[in-house]
Amino acid sequence: SEDEYLAKIVNDKLNEISYRLHDPSTYYDRAEEELHVLREVGFSGYLLIIKDLYDYANKNNIPLGPGRGSIGGSLVGYLIGIHKCDPIKYGLLFSRFISVHRKGSIPDIDIDVSSDKRQELFDYVINKYGEECCALVSTFTIRKARSAIKDTARIYNIDSDYADYVAKLIPQVYYNDEDGEKQTDLSIEEALNISKEFRDVKSKYSDWIESAIKLENIAKTTSIHAAGTLISSIPLQKYVPLVRNKDGMMATALSLGDAEYCGSIKYDFLSLSTLSLIAATEKDTGFIPNFDNETWLSNPYVWDNIGSKNTTTLFQISSNTYKKRMERLKPKNIEQLAACLALVRGPCISAKLDEVYMDIVEGKKDIELIHPFYDSVTASTNGILLYQEQLMEVLINFGMTVERSFQVMKLVAKKKEEELKAVENEYKEL
Repeated sequence: SEDEYLAKIVNDKLNEISYRLHDPSTYYDRAEEELHVLREVGFSGYLLIIKDLYDYANKNNIPLGPGRGSIGGSLVGYLIGIHKCDPIKYGLLFSRFISVHRKGSIPDIDIDVSSDKRQELFDYVINKYGEECCALVSTFTIRKARSAIKDTARIYNIDSDYADYVAKLIPQVYYNDEDGEKQTDLSIEEALNISKEFRDVKSKYSDWIESAIKLENIAKTTSIHAAGTLISSIPLQKYVPLVRNKDGMMATALSLGDAEYCGSIKYDFLSLSTLSLIAATEKDTGFIPNFDNETWLSNPYVWDNIGSKNTTTLFQISSNTYKKRMERLKPKNIEQLAACLALVRGPCISAKLDEVYMDIVEGKKDIELIHPFYDSVTASTNGILLYQEQLMEVLINFGMTVERSFQVMKLVAKKKEEELKAVENEYKEL
């Protein structure tokens, strides 16, 4: 069965590498726990398909990334070769990836593939699983209030400059998502409630504004998801409406969320030009990094270069934002580099946590000690809470269940302040 085959691969790999593990029993116990969860949630087949894609890519010189995201917390994922990060070595949580309590939530496993080889990997998927069982994912741009005003203005022969003026009478508001704050239009009806000037326009051009209300929140344009691909065990057309894109490839006529609601499973192939550049560099220099032997990571020249302003073309640290900080951050190992990548993001910069961290590195400030349950978790990041896993660990240390800590972490990620206040009241005794 799928479960037995996955377990065999995992245990064979453990037996192969056990001689170099510091504490093999920890790895065997963790692997068995993860395999149990994967059996419970029916996830073994999903991982085996991902492994099959990686195996094909490795055999056919298709450059893939070393893995990213919450799958890094899975020892099983590490052992079957779909990411290069040992979660036990780096203290990553499997529960951050998947849990028996989240059966309705399918975690993404993003596959980074070189931009010039992505189509080759997609062709393999079609040939192996059948064209009728594979499809790209459509995305839809939803017409917001301002766009609805301007689009309907053309129908009613309203002057475009005046239409732009009226559209700007609709306020924009911030909304929160996992990536931070973004702006969207207030609805037309809400704008009518708060803007007298807009109401005056409606009284003069009622047909125009009423038509715009009807057009609002209707899909305006369609395109193809940058990475999402559906793979099904039965022909997709049996349960998902499909269309052909301009290249003749099948795509869903539904958004990703609706397609998943119908029972589809998405696999992400992210095109990454950096991988093409790395592959070309490896070919020119003859140097291919061996992730199983990390002695090359202790090379001081590597870290001197990373901790400088000479980081043009280096993935993730090539922007001016990083260049301004890397000389002060000066990471000397993978853990410190990971912290730097997390620090130089919008929320941390807004809260000036990057400045606090750099001041600590430079000896200008001391690490702030808060509580032993907190301090032990954040010791590697100079007392600063940087990662979602850290937040979960702190909450677990204070007595929350693993599942509850995941739920609270999600509330924090989505900035659900009211719900977080309820959690605070619930756990005041902590």
